[in-house]
Amino acid sequence: MNDCDVAIKELKSENRYGDLSVHCNEINIIRTLPSSPNIIKFFGVITAGERVNYLVLELGTCNLDDLFYSKHQCTLRMQTAHVNNVCKQLLEIYSYMEQIKLYYGDFKLENLLYFFSTDKIKLIDFGVAKTEKVPGYKAMALT
Repeated sequence: MNDCDVAIKELKSENRYGDLSVHCNEINIIRTLPSSPNIIKFFGVITAGERVNYLVLELGTCNLDDLFYSKHQCTLRMQTAHVNNVCKQLLEIYSYMEQIKLYYGDFKLENLLYFFSTDKIKLIDFGVAKTEKVPGYKAMALT
């Protein structure tokens, strides 16, 4: 892995018994997704005790909600060509999900990261996603 900034997503157990199974779906899906330029890169899982996992993910500039509404540090005046590029990438993400039979279930601006350096949009947060078995896609069991 090259030197790069990463995002750490904390997945805490939702109950006092330390049951992390509620997060197994997200970990399994992101771990086994076929590579795509519009899906966040997954680098691994860090387990810290019985009640917490951390996902190590690619770090984006800001989410689309921040980009469109110029919140926080992410300010960008969007020209027509840029808006067209964003729309094209959103359609590519949708087409990719349809192709691999991924039913995302939480499609919103906050779950789409923008990468300023590459002008790319990437889908994040697969917690409620579901998959259907298709050739070339194999879900793995979390161990």
